Amino acid sequence: MTEQETKKVLAVLQTAYPHFYRGETTESLTRAVRLWAAMFADDDYQVVSAAVSALIATRAETYPPNIGQVKQKMFDVTHTNERTGTEAWAIVRKAVSRSGYYAAEEWAKLPGDIRACVRPEQLRAWAVDEDFNEPVIMSHFIRAYRERAQRDRDYQLMPPSAKAALEQRQRDQLPERREDAGRALGGS
Repeated sequence: MTEQETKKVLAVLQTAYPHFYRGETTESLTRAVRLWAAMFADDDYQVVSAAVSALIATRAETYPPNIGQVKQKMFDVTHTNERTGTEAWAIVRKAVSRSGYYAAEEWAKLPGDIRACVRPEQLRAWAVDEDFNEPVIMSHFIRAYRERAQRDRDYQLMPPSAKAALEQRQRDQLPERREDAGRALGGS
């Protein structure tokens, strides 16, 4: 979104919440435009505008939404087909039913978001466990799935500069982790 488009979005917010912006100086409004433009630099104006409009229409608060709320609404609007934890469990349960002998193959067939929450060994263990307590396992899986989905959502909502800094930090730590792993395995 460009700075010009950011001004349009903030003008809508000023119109919807006139009391909140009363008495604002030109300098503070300019800072707000710069901040919002930076935070939404890689986002499509139409999506940002739609999210702001949706928030204005559905929130009862007398103050405007903040950047995080707009980002969350944008995510919600653009990710309407996300599966629920229960839907994910149904997929896992089907894989478990065929994992007595084919756990690795069944795991490989799972969607990536589900594979991140379960290992092939778990599928096999659940498949051969005579005392398999499905409600308990399902509850643990759904909780793990939701936590993973929230982490993924939070990451996707981060500004590109923050993502780049985080990824750089992780790359910088990889050599340290490899050295630590080598020492733990008896290497030098």
